[in-house]
Amino acid sequence: YYVILQANLFAIKESFPWGIGPGEFSSFSEEMDRKGLITPILSDSSAGGYFPHSTPLGTLSQLGLPGLISVLFLWVLGGYGCYVGRRRKKNRGLAIGLTASLIAISISAIFTDVMRFRHAWWLLALTAVLWRSARYSKAPDNMS
Repeated sequence: YYVILQANLFAIKESFPWGIGPGEFSSFSEEMDRKGLITPILSDSSAGGYFPHSTPLGTLSQLGLPGLISVLFLWVLGGYGCYVGRRRKKNRGLAIGLTASLIAISISAIFTDVMRFRHAWWLLALTAVLWRSARYSKAPDNMS
């Protein structure tokens, strides 16, 4: 994990604020490894050919600051969708379950690249449906 972290930091340093490009982390890390810029700490494993293993760092290294802001905005919208969906009594159980799932995936995103997880995209899609359902219903129920 340490060598991948080093490769992420090199990519961010060399390409800030625009990033190295979508899907370019694997080739970038391989090039940094070939140049000897990445130092393994416990073994002689290389960083070449790997994925970022961190959604925030991977997004920042590949898509730059605009990409990181976009991804964070997407997750904030998901959380807000759960909040809005909770207003309807019939949706509360679903909203609480989606909120717990969103929190769990967000914590996992720190250590793994969750952008390729299909279930994360389904979670955000369900949140959008919940949000729309709550938003266009006649009147919100009491939130007590």
